[in-house]
Amino acid sequence: MVDTIKLIGIQDEDFRIASELWAYIEPEMETMIGAFYERILSLPEFVTMVEETCARKGMEAGDLVAHINAVQFDHWRKTFTEGFTPGYYERLNKIGIAHQQCGLTPDNYVASGCIVVDAMHGIVAQKMAAESEQIDIAKIIRAIQVITRINFMDLCHAITCYEKANKEAEKARVDGIVNKFEGEVGNSISMIAELAGELNSSIEEVISTTESNNTLCRDTLVKGEVANDSLQSLQQTSDNITEFVNFIGDVAKKTNLLALNATIEAARAGDAGKGFAVVAGEVKSLAGETAESSEKIAKQTEEIQRVTTSCFSNVQTILKALENVNESAGGVSGAIKQQKLAISEISGNIQNIQSRMTSLIDDIRKANEGQRKAG
Repeated sequence: MVDTIKLIGIQDEDFRIASELWAYIEPEMETMIGAFYERILSLPEFVTMVEETCARKGMEAGDLVAHINAVQFDHWRKTFTEGFTPGYYERLNKIGIAHQQCGLTPDNYVASGCIVVDAMHGIVAQKMAAESEQIDIAKIIRAIQVITRINFMDLCHAITCYEKANKEAEKARVDGIVNKFEGEVGNSISMIAELAGELNSSIEEVISTTESNNTLCRDTLVKGEVANDSLQSLQQTSDNITEFVNFIGDVAKKTNLLALNATIEAARAGDAGKGFAVVAGEVKSLAGETAESSEKIAKQTEEIQRVTTSCFSNVQTILKALENVNESAGGVSGAIKQQKLAISEISGNIQNIQSRMTSLIDDIRKANEGQRKAG
């Protein structure tokens, strides 16, 4: 680090001269500081700066100016009479921090310091010239050099402290932003990741339920097809029964007709045909009963056929509906599986974002700390 005292050219003799010069400056300090504030408070930027500082500290403007005046007077008195003691650097450190807090930037501080230097030059030159009839130009120049060097040393160190305080404040601001980002965004991402996990679990459950329903639907469809086949078989059997009953009915009619003819022939035969007539009557009666039973069976078979046809139609409708349900269920299952893949991909992306965000935050903090240390 450059030795600022040597760079500016301050010598041990300068401190002795500065102590003597304070006798010229001290009586004029109040007037000098008053003129200083009259100048800077004529600028709107400085007025705003004072107002904001008063609002932050809860002070009146007059009280703030009086406090700064007392601090400045004490600082200059000790600087000119004591030199660059440890207390000198402590005071400048506080001054630099105060400038950073109130927003007095280095360029404005240097410009303000110029007012003080001009005033001190004028005071010392005027009083030294008035001390004797013969003006000692060399002595006055030497005094002006000491004042200039002390003021520039003051400005340099105060600005260094300002920059340091500014970097600390910037680091704190960046840390605050990073912490807020990490807290709010990090929590949001974690919550999204957690919700994505829950959604993924829910989809797994839906897929499992859907697949169970699909299996049940397929089983029901198979059973419906079996029932359909059974109804077709029943209908075929019913048709066969009807055909057989019709055949019996035809046989009964023919038998009845034959019995009628036999009865007629028995009547012609007289007494010889009586026994045959009895048998023919019995056959006729049996044929009649057979024909009657055949008609009853035919009616019942027709009812069975009607019910079977109705059932067959209903089963066909149910099978069609089951096929549609099975097809829709398959489509739903496929769509859900696609959603599961999408959710899994989102979940993976969120985890990647979390990892990158953590890495980015670490990089920002390291860079921020490195910049602070470099300053």
